[in-house]
Amino acid sequence: MKQIISHLYTDNSGNWVIQSNDEHSMGVAKLASQFAGEFGMSEYGKVLGLLHDKGKETDAFQQYIKKESGYVPDIKICGKHQHAYVGGILAQKYYGKFSRNIFVNQIVSHHTGLHDSDEIKGIVDQEIPSEVNIYHKKEKLNRSGLNVQANDFHHLARMLFSCLVDADYLDTEAFLDKESSALRQNKDALNDLLPLLENKLKELKAKADSSEINIIRNQILQQCLKMADTPTGFYSLTVPTGGGKTLSSLVWAIKHAIKNGQKRIVIAIPYTSIIVQTASILRSIFGEENVLEHHSCVDPEQIKDERLKGKMKLATENWDYPIIVTTNVQLFVSMFSNKPSACRKL
Repeated sequence: MKQIISHLYTDNSGNWVIQSNDEHSMGVAKLASQFAGEFGMSEYGKVLGLLHDKGKETDAFQQYIKKESGYVPDIKICGKHQHAYVGGILAQKYYGKFSRNIFVNQIVSHHTGLHDSDEIKGIVDQEIPSEVNIYHKKEKLNRSGLNVQANDFHHLARMLFSCLVDADYLDTEAFLDKESSALRQNKDALNDLLPLLENKLKELKAKADSSEINIIRNQILQQCLKMADTPTGFYSLTVPTGGGKTLSSLVWAIKHAIKNGQKRIVIAIPYTSIIVQTASILRSIFGEENVLEHHSCVDPEQIKDERLKGKMKLATENWDYPIIVTTNVQLFVSMFSNKPSACRKL
């Protein structure tokens, strides 16, 4: 059987180590399914992973990767080696035109960034190269529990795009860069962090006197604790400076997230001076390895611990940390950007 290469490298002994395209596609499908499952669309993530690199089956791509890697440096590349468009064509073939917003654009764009809708037709009208195996076991797509309206599709498209790009990069990294992949592992969950915060609150209460302001602070905390046992939604907390809202809102957020099966807390603040102060307080409670401070003024080179520096640099790529403190601008850039970051080009 012909071996289809997805990625390859030479080990310390000079031997070539190859990841087949089937291995990579299955790995990406597993991760993308897991990510999309967070919002009830695991089957959609699986389809994205299975089809995204079908174009690597072309002779031109196989010639290209062998030449560029040095595996067969003198091989001639015949034809165009771009591969992402093939999976997009297959997605439309199996799932119809409606799939352009949930499969096709994500697949054809996973190395470039999402295309405008008027560009997609020209891409999927191309012919599939004859050497590509066009068989695909069509997945049963369950109806998502999301209440998606017409105006929501652009956001859903980006969410699915993010699932694919992140899964593609992480599976590739696990094969090509095991050191970085290992740094991403073994993070604390919110369940592990809650006792640290509760202990901090008990410590503060033990030291506090019975002044009127401390009585009010405790009332605010108790109200936040009471409201933690509620469904997801939009909530507001209006408390003046000095009312203890940083920790009171955080204990609500962590307990609320745990109750509703959520995995991380994102704190968006408009001013970097307040971000720095907030992040410092949280690091003193949860440790530096559990709080990601992400904004333009952060300099990772100031971190002396090389392992922690590496973890935090990696975490800025996909915010896979239990607590993130960032700016409003960075939050919206992360949510709505249609471009994979520069590091996602493996």
